[in-house]
Amino acid sequence: MNDLLQTFQEVLGTHGLVPEEILANGELHRCPTENKPHKRNGAYIAHLDTPATLWWCNWETDDQGTFCAEEKPTLSPAELSA
Repeated sequence: MNDLLQTFQEVLGTHGLVPEEILANGELHRCPTENKPHKRNGAYIAHLDTPATLWWCNWETDDQGTFCAEEKPTLSPAELSA
């Protein structure tokens, strides 16, 4: 579990968010950003259920997205057409 929280921390850092700690309870958490460390211009929601997921938003850069810790299998063209 610590590896997942570390991964989430790294993903958020890549997008300019700097939370003190990752609270993976499925609730929205506001956090500072690199450019404004005294404000809360970022947010994230983290889940550790299977598959572990993370959503983030940096309102300074309008960057938001999701991260899923589970690798998704690559489907063949036949599987895609089915």
